[in-house]
Amino acid sequence: GLPGFAAPVEQVTSAATSFYALADGTVVVPTDGADEITAAADGQSLQATWRRLAVVGTKSGEWRDAGFDVSVQWRIDGPALVRTETVIPRQDLTLARVTWALPSTATEVVNRGAAGSRTMRLIGPEGTLDLGVTGDLPLVATVRRVGDEPMGRSARGAVPTHVVLTGTDVPLRVGQRQTWTVRLDLTAPGPSSTR
Repeated sequence: GLPGFAAPVEQVTSAATSFYALADGTVVVPTDGADEITAAADGQSLQATWRRLAVVGTKSGEWRDAGFDVSVQWRIDGPALVRTETVIPRQDLTLARVTWALPSTATEVVNRGAAGSRTMRLIGPEGTLDLGVTGDLPLVATVRRVGDEPMGRSARGAVPTHVVLTGTDVPLRVGQRQTWTVRLDLTAPGPSSTR
């Protein structure tokens, strides 16, 4: 796994996966059954595209055509994992909310910009994880501290820090793709993991 990242166990959460809340309150996610998966010949990236999205709270395999496609590419770039997500509208609509979270074993977070910055350093026992977010989607970053509660427990131990990216009332228009990228740079623990 990725040092510094751990998903809460037995919880429905947007752990490194976008949750899209539609106007009717339905929440859909690009998870089960991608319509297309393509691996790069060099073995350094993988791209998956969903035309139908899974509906949160229903059984596995129940999909919904939400009026947009989602394409996600994961790429290894030196010591970094780069995740680029593109939302491709097939009809005009407004998303009530978009949420993406990075649950982390970090015990300290250092903002590397202004309040709500989308660049931060997560420092913990497994090392330092630099998080950077760029792109079109209007996402605001917040840090949520969780204690000994279900969202704070994983198979690998405590998950005390959650970086949550959120956008509300996000307009999607046909012909206007929205792309955003999360870059995670890892530094192993030791003298080089200082601020």
